[in-house]
Amino acid sequence: MSSDPRVHKPRLPKAYSDQQLAFLKSSLPEFERRSQGSIRGDAKKFALERAQDFIVRFGLPDEFVGVEEPESRFKEQIYNWFKNTVGRTRRKLEGRPRSAKKAAEKASKHAHAHAASSSSAVVGGSEGPSGSGGSGHPRMTMMHHPGAAAALAGDHQMSWSAAGVGAAPNIVPYAEGSSTSSPVNSNQTLIPPIQYGGLQPSSSMSTALSTPTTTHATAHSASHAPAHPSAHAPSHAQPHPSAHSSAAAHAATTHASAHAPQQQQQQHPQHSTPTQHLSTLTLTITRNTLRESFLQGLDASTLANMVQSFVASHPSPTPLTPVVDALFDAISAEAPPGAFARDPHPYLRRFLDASAYFSGSIVHAGVPGPLAGPRALQMQIRKYSTWTPSAPPRSAFNSTSNSSSAGGGSGTPQSAQQRPSTTASNSSTSLSDEMQRIATDRQRRKDHIQWARIHAAALELGMLSMGRVGENDNSGYAYAMGRAFSEMMARDAVWEADEVEWVAGICVLRAVIRTAMRGDRRQRDEYDELLRTYEGRWKEIKDEARQAVVTEVLLSAKDDLARLDDSLS
Repeated sequence: MSSDPRVHKPRLPKAYSDQQLAFLKSSLPEFERRSQGSIRGDAKKFALERAQDFIVRFGLPDEFVGVEEPESRFKEQIYNWFKNTVGRTRRKLEGRPRSAKKAAEKASKHAHAHAASSSSAVVGGSEGPSGSGGSGHPRMTMMHHPGAAAALAGDHQMSWSAAGVGAAPNIVPYAEGSSTSSPVNSNQTLIPPIQYGGLQPSSSMSTALSTPTTTHATAHSASHAPAHPSAHAPSHAQPHPSAHSSAAAHAATTHASAHAPQQQQQQHPQHSTPTQHLSTLTLTITRNTLRESFLQGLDASTLANMVQSFVASHPSPTPLTPVVDALFDAISAEAPPGAFARDPHPYLRRFLDASAYFSGSIVHAGVPGPLAGPRALQMQIRKYSTWTPSAPPRSAFNSTSNSSSAGGGSGTPQSAQQRPSTTASNSSTSLSDEMQRIATDRQRRKDHIQWARIHAAALELGMLSMGRVGENDNSGYAYAMGRAFSEMMARDAVWEADEVEWVAGICVLRAVIRTAMRGDRRQRDEYDELLRTYEGRWKEIKDEARQAVVTEVLLSAKDDLARLDDSLS
C-alpha cells in the first residue's frame, strides 16, 4: 500500500530559507493584484520573472541539479507556489473548503447527521401512549433500535458540545454539524489567514483582512445565544421525565461552565489575541519599514515592490518624497565610528537599482517610471541645499520687565511677593527652551552636512543628470546641466557666514572636481582657487568634528585636483 500512488501522502514543504521566503513573499501582493486583472497570463508572467530573479540571486536548488530542463521546472514550481499561496489565503478568508469534492463530502455528512437526528426524534415520540413518555418501555425500544439509541446519544453529544465549542473557538469542531448555520460551523472561519511577510497587501486583500475580526465577534455572540434554548428546552426524544431533568441539569451545568470562561475571556486581554495577531501580520509599509529595507540591503526587485506598494497606499503628486526621506534616515543611522561614518554611495546605488524596476504607474512630479526615483532625489537635494539659520530666542526677562513697566509701578505688596516666583518659573522655562533649541539646531546642522554628502554621492553616480536630456545625448550640454546646480552651490557656500555651509560646500566641491572633464585648464584653475578659499575657512571653523571632516575632504580634493593636472601635462 505504501507504493500505491492512490494512497494520499502528505506533501513536504519546499526547503526555502528565510531569506528566500522573504524574497518570494515580497512579490505576493503584486501577484495577487495581477491575478485579478483583465490581462490573461499576466500573473503567470510576473511569477516566472520573479522565479528568474530567484535563480539569479540564489541559484537553483540542489534537487534540480542533473534534472532535464531544470530552470523551466523550477520556474513552474515557483509559479505554483505563488498560485497556491494566494488561493489558500483567499479560501481561508472566505471560509471555503479546498475543493468541490470536499464541499460535497461536507454536505453529505450534514445530511446524514440531520437524518439521524430526525430518526431519533421519531423513536422518542413512540415511547409511550399520547406522548407521555412515562408509561412506555424505553429500554425495550432502545434494545430493538440500537441505531436509534446511538443517534439519540449523538444528539445529546451535539447539544452540549455546541456550547463547549462556543467557549473555545480555537478547537476544531466535529464535522457532523446539525446545520450549516450553527455556531459550531461559524467558528471555522476563525482560522487566521496566511499573510505576506509583513508587506502591504493589495486593496482586495486589505478589505478581506478586516473580515475575520468581525466574524470572530459574530461567532462568539452566535455561539453564546443559541446555547440557552438548546440546553434548557425540553426534547421530545427524552425517554423519561427523570432523564429529562437530569439531562437538563447536565446541560445547564455545562452551559454555566461554558458561559463563565466566555465572560472571563471578554475581560481578559487574551480574548483579543486574534485581532492583535492580524494587526501584527498585516503591518503596512511605512517610512520606518523602508528605512530598514535600505539598511538590510534587500535586492532591487524586492525593494521596488515595497516602494510600489507604499506609493499605491499613499497617492500624491510627489509620492517618492517619503521614500527619499527613508533613504536619508538609513544613511544617517548612527554608527560607532562617528556621525558621518556611513558611505552614502551604496545606499544611493541601491535606490537607483530599485528605481530601474519602477513601472509607469509611479509618477513623481510628472516624471514616470524608472526616472521618477532620480527625479525625487534631485528635488530633495535642492530643497535641503540652502541653510536657514534658526530664529533667535526670545528673552523671557525682557518680556517680564516690559509687563511690569506697563503696570505703571502701582503694584501691591502681594504682587511684589509673587514676582520672584514668576521670574524663577520664567527663567527655568527659558532655560529648558534654550536647551531644546540648541539640540534642535545641532541636529539641523548635522542633517545639512549629511544632505551635502548625499548631494556629492549623487553627482558622482550621475543621478543629477538623469531625466534632463535624452539617454543617448553625450554632448557637453548634458554634462553642464548635470553639474550646474552643484557648481553654483560650491561657489556660493564658501562666502556664507555659517561654518556649516563651508563644510557642505567643500563636500560638494570635491565631487565636482572628481567628475570634471579632463583637459580644461580654465576649470582646473577655478577649482584650485576655490580650494584655497575653503582652506582659509578651515582655519576659522570652531567645531572640532566639522574641522576634522573638512580636513579629510580638503586633502582628498587636492589629490583629485592633482590628477586633473596630470591630464593637462
